[in-house]
Amino acid sequence: MATNYGLGSNAMQGFNLAMNNNYSNNYGMGSGSGYSFDTTTPTQTANPMSTFNTLFGGTDEQGNFSTGALAPTVGAIGTLANSWLGFQQLGIAKDQLGLQREAWQLQREEFEYQRDRRTAEEAAYAEVRNNQSKNRL
Repeated sequence: MATNYGLGSNAMQGFNLAMNNNYSNNYGMGSGSGYSFDTTTPTQTANPMSTFNTLFGGTDEQGNFSTGALAPTVGAIGTLANSWLGFQQLGIAKDQLGLQREAWQLQREEFEYQRDRRTAEEAAYAEVRNNQSKNRL
């Protein structure tokens, strides 16, 4: 029994038939695989859903799946939106880096002020100690 797996058949049906051994077992030299293919050109019928399938995707009369025109278009718009958001985030990151630099600079100035003050205090105390040691009895 040769099974016809034409263009209009379901692929899973063919797979299930093959798994159940419902095909001819012709093995040997010159024998066919047991499958015959429909080589006739399918007739095109007017499909009211063809515009819908063209936009949103779906299956055609032969069972072939297509993604439609809307999915790649929405993907491209999403990519452009993500690029724009990325540039916005880059601007925010630059602003934040500027604020961090300003804060670091203020902290550095405060540290240098405290260091200079401490050095001046130490010098003043050293001078007082020297004067006290000279004026001892």
